[in-house]
Amino acid sequence: MSSKQSNILEMLKTNLGALTSIKKSGNFPKDVKLIGQNFPSIMVEEKDEDNALGSGKRVNIDFSVDVWIYTTDQQDPLTIQLEVEKEIYEDLTMNGNCINLEINHVSKGEWNSTANNFEVGKYTNRDIRKLEITFKMYCVRI
Repeated sequence: MSSKQSNILEMLKTNLGALTSIKKSGNFPKDVKLIGQNFPSIMVEEKDEDNALGSGKRVNIDFSVDVWIYTTDQQDPLTIQLEVEKEIYEDLTMNGNCINLEINHVSKGEWNSTANNFEVGKYTNRDIRKLEITFKMYCVRI
């Protein structure tokens, strides 16, 4: 993974974890077990990367990241989701690490009586949502 992708992942964890409403941030799936009773929480998951040759020595990259949002029935999941989205859109270039970013989809899942921290959905005592984000960037081949 190049440094731009690493920077984006770290910035997401740091910036979203710094929101006053967020109690825990980390990497999905490794850090999910650390959530405990720290709600709301966010977890950042590195996903696929699409590379396409551009003009000259340029490579266009679409880097996908999922941001998982964990809330309890004591919190409004939509309010937390909108707060997270607002923070993500605060810097569309992620401090110069990408050209632009897009939140492509928000997965909310369906109601299920058995809680599972690895699937989006509405559970008896919690709500898990996933923001699917694409970061558009380019690099130059040497």
